[in-house]
Amino acid sequence: MMASSSSQRKATQWNVKEAVGVLHPRVLKEADGGAGSKFSQHRNRFSRLLLEYGEQHLQDWAVVASSQPTTTTTTTTMADYDGIQKRNMYATSSSSKDLRGSAHTATVVPDSMPPSLCMKSLDGRLRLCSRSIVFEPLDSTRGIVRCPFQRMDMAPHEEAPSLERSSSSSSNHNNLSGSSSRRLACPKDDSGVATLSCHRHLVMKTSNTIAPFDSVQVPGDFRFTFLHSNPGKFFDLAKTLFEQVHSKTLTQVMASAALDAILKPMLDRPFDPSNFVDVRERPLTANLRCSLISPLQSNQGCALVTTSRVYFQPAAGVVSSAL
Repeated sequence: MMASSSSQRKATQWNVKEAVGVLHPRVLKEADGGAGSKFSQHRNRFSRLLLEYGEQHLQDWAVVASSQPTTTTTTTTMADYDGIQKRNMYATSSSSKDLRGSAHTATVVPDSMPPSLCMKSLDGRLRLCSRSIVFEPLDSTRGIVRCPFQRMDMAPHEEAPSLERSSSSSSNHNNLSGSSSRRLACPKDDSGVATLSCHRHLVMKTSNTIAPFDSVQVPGDFRFTFLHSNPGKFFDLAKTLFEQVHSKTLTQVMASAALDAILKPMLDRPFDPSNFVDVRERPLTANLRCSLISPLQSNQGCALVTTSRVYFQPAAGVVSSAL
């Protein structure tokens, strides 16, 4: 009887711990002695040190990413690769140096494309910066992809609805009856999809390892599906930043003033009390404009002192943990 009651208590304690871990992961983290979680390790992968000097990180969104080489590039590389392979079969040792040179200048064959151009429904965060767009995969083994605006011919834009998706949506719309059924059958799948094309992109921190950046000089098409938000703000900001980067009449002072105008609403954003660790906390101060100083970088935002903790909310991105 005693053994059964003790086993029941252990099972109850384990279930409570699981519930606390789901509802309040930060509390469970503190109870376990501050052991880092996978989310905290992922969150620390991105840093402003990965950007250009003076570049600002503005905002980020949860997305699902996919990518592929540009269609014209893929067709060309197949022909070039076949020609190189045939020449290598009959090449002599004296002409091997020339063949290596031609193979080096040819584009990579599709079967050996880098992982950054072969993404298939990869979850992560899309970060909009003042000079580039950065995709940070949740999978730490995949590298962070940075697409500079300077390497784009046009700003990121909304994906046009495909004929197959439109026809399937119309058929579902005709088969189902009722307004609620029609709304469920015909969601706006393409309204939350952004696409961009980049001639060259960078891959950083693969497997969360600090190493020289990989420069992928193969034109690629990237597709990002927004999960929990409307991409309208992303399109507006990306278009403004793209025009600033490609403008030939915009001086550095004018560009800095335009960037400050974009950052001002983010800096004036009040602290969100829903991010309190404990619902019983009460704020003791108003929003304090400040910067979080760390080695080699400064992160602007606001601080708030409560009855239990000190919080810092960055102007860009998600709210950081309690200090």
